[in-house]
Amino acid sequence: MSERLGHVALDRDRRSIFTPDMLGAFRQERDYLEATAAAVDKEVQKIIESAFGRTVTLLRERRDILERAARRLLENETLDERELLELAGSMNGTAIASRSRA
Repeated sequence: MSERLGHVALDRDRRSIFTPDMLGAFRQERDYLEATAAAVDKEVQKIIESAFGRTVTLLRERRDILERAARRLLENETLDERELLELAGSMNGTAIASRSRA
């Protein structure tokens, strides 16, 4: 799904682990052109790069929370949702944990 390609299913996986072809490999047939496959690859790459960029930005913006969570994990080996929300809430000056219980 993307603005350029829309909401379409381009490929039907006709492979089966029970019906390999004569060479022992599995055939995968497409109902679209190579140009469409290239466009799909380009859109997927764009989506991945965008998600990666947003993730890096978010981690940089909240590095202090990330480091506090890492320290807590080193001490206790686990961190449940409540503890993570408390860490995030204490860093932002908000009561996130109390909102999550409502």
